[in-house]
Amino acid sequence: MRRTVAHRFLANYQASLADANEVLALTEHDERLRAVHAEALRARGMSLYQLGQLSEAIDWLTRSLAAYNTLGEAQNAAMLLMELGMAYRAAGDYPSAEAAYQKALRHWRAERNLAWQANLLNNLAVLHHMEGNYEQAGAFLEEGLECARQSGYGRLEAFILASIGDLYIDLDAFESALMAYRQARETARRIDDRFVLFYLDLAEAAIARLKGDQAGAHDLLESAARLAEASGSRVERALHQLGVGRLALGQGQARAAVAHLAEASQHFDRGGQQVEAARAYLSLAVACQASGEERAALDHLGRAFQLASALESHHILVVAGREARELLEAAQGDPAVGLQANRLLGHVTQFEQSIPSLRRRLRRKVVTVSFVPPKLTIQALGRARVLVDGRAVTGTDWQAQGACDLFFCLLGHPDGLTKEAVGAIFWPDASPAQLRLKFKNTIYRLRHALEQDVILFEGERYRFNQALDYEYDVETFTRRLAQAAAARDPRERLAAYQAAIRLYKGAYLPQADGTWVWPERERLRQAHEDAILKAARLHLEAGESRAALDYCRRILTEDPCLEEAHRLAMRAYAAMGDRAAVARQFERCRQALRDEVGAPPSPQTEELYTILMH
Repeated sequence: MRRTVAHRFLANYQASLADANEVLALTEHDERLRAVHAEALRARGMSLYQLGQLSEAIDWLTRSLAAYNTLGEAQNAAMLLMELGMAYRAAGDYPSAEAAYQKALRHWRAERNLAWQANLLNNLAVLHHMEGNYEQAGAFLEEGLECARQSGYGRLEAFILASIGDLYIDLDAFESALMAYRQARETARRIDDRFVLFYLDLAEAAIARLKGDQAGAHDLLESAARLAEASGSRVERALHQLGVGRLALGQGQARAAVAHLAEASQHFDRGGQQVEAARAYLSLAVACQASGEERAALDHLGRAFQLASALESHHILVVAGREARELLEAAQGDPAVGLQANRLLGHVTQFEQSIPSLRRRLRRKVVTVSFVPPKLTIQALGRARVLVDGRAVTGTDWQAQGACDLFFCLLGHPDGLTKEAVGAIFWPDASPAQLRLKFKNTIYRLRHALEQDVILFEGERYRFNQALDYEYDVETFTRRLAQAAAARDPRERLAAYQAAIRLYKGAYLPQADGTWVWPERERLRQAHEDAILKAARLHLEAGESRAALDYCRRILTEDPCLEEAHRLAMRAYAAMGDRAAVARQFERCRQALRDEVGAPPSPQTEELYTILMH
């Protein structure tokens, strides 16, 4: 039994299957060996899964789960649920996969087992990725990577890093994907995990192909071929053939591509791997079109659609469909597949339009492996600054300060402003003719400095294009405050407040002067002040008096009359047992109020001082 497990971890799946069969035969009628029999059922199921025989794998894993439930072995049952979820996912049964994963995750959370939590979180992330839920997938991966690293389980860390790379590829962030894959490769080499190394060879070959590095892609595929041959896995051979076929297609070798892709498609189809089969048939259809086999192309496209229609999400073909536009456009007039081709084209277009916003949202979820910087970086706290693809927009680019001011004004009005509303803000005394000229010149300069699609005109309103890949410090500051308000755990709440405080580099648009700036400047100043006070209070409640004092001193340098900060500082000194410092803080409060506003401390401050000094 131990040998079958060892064979599986070394990717020797045929040997693992043979050993599992032998153990099953030896234990079938021995009541004393029911636990060993249950484990052999599991080993057979997982070997079949790795060999691509999904229907049989699900059957044997289900038998193993029933056996462990009968034995009352909750931990082994939870392990089986995860593996059963993997088989369901590969077969395209997403609801069953999600249910199995979530049930297993609840068990391992209760057990506080970080390694198994990481395993489940990675599998949930892969499932959500396949469904097109990138933000949720990213959140699962970030949490899973932390669990894997805390547990010291290198194999899981490598898997999760590879999954992060897979997310990045879909969103055209190739360099970030390579960074994730290289971190995964370093770990996989250290632990000699051949399956992970095989997977990474294929993933990096795909990036090389997409970037036009055909020689690099060829070398990586050669490495993958050697690993697949050593493992004896038919799934790995089919995945390799898929990569080779796609590379041949990119090199203009359509007939060779057809041969490789046909082999991969047929293997996945026979093995019940609907997701991989649907994608492979789509690539095969593109290759057939390129080789002039129009009828075969439409037939294979139809098979891809047939397989995808049985799945819970259409997204599995969307990313692959980006490389099949010419085929899909040509197929729109076909009576058999035209409607589905047209629908997939629409999904592809919609996905490509959503990539900037997906990148923006994913960047917030996955921080362990750096994501590509946003196209547009906007700073308004402490200074007005805009970067486009990392390059600062200068005064020369703006041509006039008014263009910069208009940009930030529109940012502050997400629903947009009419030309007349803009005129009332910036040129209240302008005649209609003057307004048209001033607005035309200013919006032209704004778009010239940034890009045409930064400002949209819809429904008689001009507004900032929020679908872009951008980061705006005011929005991030506000989002951190919202996270703090929603957090139940005090440490999470404090971390969110601290993140918000770090973002606040100074007053909102300090160089701008006008009534349109003042309300937002004051709102943000007050929000920053409130965040500091709440952070100080949380530190004090946690018994961290010195940290609380640091925040109190910081806010009092900006507003020496802020009595709440004085009271918090007095309480912090009292917690430290320093009554003399309490008295000095009260005196500083009394003097600041007398000098600034000519008033004594409030009754609330007086009462607190009396309580703390007695």
